[in-house]
Amino acid sequence: IAKKNYTVSEEERLISYSEFFPKASLNLSYGISDTVYRFDLKDLLDSSSVRVGVSISFPVFTGFSRSLNIIQKSYSKKSAYLNFLKMKESLKVEIENFDERIKLSKNFLESSKKLFESSQKNFEKAKILLQNGELSTTDYISIEKSYMESILNYLNSKKEYYKTYYRYLYLIRRIK
Repeated sequence: IAKKNYTVSEEERLISYSEFFPKASLNLSYGISDTVYRFDLKDLLDSSSVRVGVSISFPVFTGFSRSLNIIQKSYSKKSAYLNFLKMKESLKVEIENFDERIKLSKNFLESSKKLFESSQKNFEKAKILLQNGELSTTDYISIEKSYMESILNYLNSKKEYYKTYYRYLYLIRRIK
């Protein structure tokens, strides 16, 4: 986007130079007199008229608005270019730091997977203990709650890992 903004500002600056050129316009009109009620070709041609006009205008003095417009467009171009460079550097820094971010999200994914697996085993044991009457319903609900939380935690860590990975691939493709 920053690159396109820079390109647009460059084109706007070039267009602003056109304010110094003369402007020409061409007018062409064709008319038929309203006194003709018959559609006779001869009468139609006799009572019709064609007008052609050309006008050329060149503003002599506009209070320096044209020059100021060019200066403003030049500054806009420079600003867009600096924005583009800033965005490019920001993306480079983000890509350089992605290795760490991917490692962190992968470690988080692995730890949440281990937590999920152990929580799943505890939940299966709790089911058996509840059926045998060796576990209270309150304890069972607490174990079930931690099991459900571990599922959510695992799914969120998966989502974050893939989101980080695909952001990395996207940025690598965009930076080139």
